[in-house]
Amino acid sequence: MRMVTVLPVEGNQSSAAVRRQVFLPFALETSVRLGKLGLPFGEGLPHDDRAVIAILIGTNRLGSRARLVGAHLTRLYNEMGEETRPLDLGFLPNEVGSPRAYADRPAEVSRFSELLGAARGIVIVLPEYNGSFPGILKLFLDLLPHPSPLEGKPICLVGVARGRFGGLRAVEQMQSHLLYRRAHPYPYSVLLSDVDLLLAKAARIEDPASIQRLREQAEGFLRFVASLLPEKGNQEGPRSVP
Repeated sequence: MRMVTVLPVEGNQSSAAVRRQVFLPFALETSVRLGKLGLPFGEGLPHDDRAVIAILIGTNRLGSRARLVGAHLTRLYNEMGEETRPLDLGFLPNEVGSPRAYADRPAEVSRFSELLGAARGIVIVLPEYNGSFPGILKLFLDLLPHPSPLEGKPICLVGVARGRFGGLRAVEQMQSHLLYRRAHPYPYSVLLSDVDLLLAKAARIEDPASIQRLREQAEGFLRFVASLLPEKGNQEGPRSVP
C-alpha cells in the first residue's frame, strides 16, 4: 500500500498544490494515468471497487482541519485491511455554483457520484459551519443524480468543530438528510471537539482517547456494512428497506 505524507495546513495559506499533497488517494500506482481529481480516468472502475470505503471530505475550505481528520481515517481503514477512496470537495470546479449546473452537471460531480455509488460504504468528515454542515456539501448533494448513489448505502459520520460540541448540529442535520435519501446512517457518530487543539502539535490526531473512539467506530461501521451487503452471488448492492 502506497502511503501519502500528511503536511500541516496553515489557515487560508494552503494552496491547491498543498491540498493535493495532503489528501490524495493512497493506493494509486505511479503507472496509472491520473485525471485532475487525482483519480484514474478513461480505464473504468477497478474490478474490486465494491470493496472500497469512500471517505468524503465535506468542505472545500482552504486550510480545513477536516482534511487532516480524513487523512487519519484513511490510514486507519488501510491499517484495518480496507481499501479507501478519499474524495475531497475542494476539487470541485467553480461551475458547481452556476445556475446552469442543475441542467448541465459538471463532469467532476458525475465522477464523484460514480465513485460513491461504487463504494460499499461511505465515511463523511463533517465540519460544522454556523450551526450546520457546509453549503458546498449541500450543493453537491443537490447536484447528485436520481436515483441517488446514497440510496441503500451505509454511511458513517465524523463531526469536526472548533467548539465544544464537535459538530453535533451538523451531524444531526446530515442524519436527517441521509434518511430522506434512503441511506443507512450508522448510528454511532464520533464528534471531535476543539479540533484546533486536537491537531495542534503535529497536524495529526495523537490524543489516545480520540484515536480509540475512531477505531471503535470504524470497527463497528465495518460490521454494519457487512450486515447490509447482499448475499453472495447477488450483485445488486446493499439492501434498502422500502
